[in-house]
Amino acid sequence: AGEVLLELVLTGDRLRLAVEDQGSGIPQTATTTLFEPFVRGADSTGRAGHGLGLWLARKLAVAMGGSLVLVPQAAGRGARFELEIPCPPCPAPRQSIPAPAQRALTILLVEDEPLGRTVLSRLLRTAGHNVLEAQDRAGARALMTDPSAPDAALIDLNLPDGSGVDVARDLRERWPDTPIQVVIATAQLHREPTGQISGLVDAWVAKPVGAALLAGLFGGIRSDRVAAP
Repeated sequence: AGEVLLELVLTGDRLRLAVEDQGSGIPQTATTTLFEPFVRGADSTGRAGHGLGLWLARKLAVAMGGSLVLVPQAAGRGARFELEIPCPPCPAPRQSIPAPAQRALTILLVEDEPLGRTVLSRLLRTAGHNVLEAQDRAGARALMTDPSAPDAALIDLNLPDGSGVDVARDLRERWPDTPIQVVIATAQLHREPTGQISGLVDAWVAKPVGAALLAGLFGGIRSDRVAAP
């Protein structure tokens, strides 16, 4: 069985994380498109995923002022990726001021990618919200049997059994008189929706969705529910 090597090095104010495996490596012909969206390896047939992992990882690294690169290896020697980000010294902590009590929202999260769903769920829960999770339209519809409507919904546009717009329509039909903030997230936000679709959806956002964007989307919604523990 092969091994995976993790290497973490702090040099000055730069932190480098290296991940290296002992697999067959990455063909030279694939290195030029490796970090492009929706690109998958020739041996990935039958495996789950959309070819967005490395693309998203590099975008996040660059957003933090860092980089993510594939380090050239000899043929058959596996693959090595290096992530480098700024890591300035932390100032001495100041006396904390208690944050005002936050009113919790119940948010329906529909995302078929397990990692993406986990990250978004943790961000929302950390902000004090209650999260109802579903991986597809069927799962979301099952959650709609609850008599209480969610305050908001964050839905992936492309689902295995339909579209995020379909889930938005399901929500509007289930609770026609209840205001629900519906947000659809997509990796391909190239035009403003119009017509019937725009009437179902309150906002469209581009992936990846971070904590600051989530706070802006849902921070102004009022709810009578108590904050999540």
